[in-house]
Amino acid sequence: MNFKRILVLFISLIMLVSLVSCDVSSYKALMLVRITKDDFCEVSFSYLDGELVMKPRYTVADEGQIHYTAHLDEGEINVYYECASGVKELLFNIKAGEDLDSRGGYTERGRQKIYIETVTPAKGKITLEFE
Repeated sequence: MNFKRILVLFISLIMLVSLVSCDVSSYKALMLVRITKDDFCEVSFSYLDGELVMKPRYTVADEGQIHYTAHLDEGEINVYYECASGVKELLFNIKAGEDLDSRGGYTERGRQKIYIETVTPAKGKITLEFE
């Protein structure tokens, strides 16, 4: 009887951890084109509202940074990346009418997580290259 209880508790714990560690995009979009490949990701959209999660793989070196370009015709967006310690950090914020071309963030070899979150519904394009 004790063994069954421990087994149920163990399975419940595993299920809870697997659910908590999931990254799920939750967004509304119109004419969204998303490209994700090694060391590069890009998204363009005529309408985006919500959170979009992208998971490109960084393979260039053991560590590096992110070169990003972005343009928004409408809205406001925050772009975050998950750093090596697992903490979600702001990479940049962009508002309607702005153009960005810069570098930032710290990456390590392996799968990266990029979070594109709208503050207000947006229209534009974002490109990230891992260097």
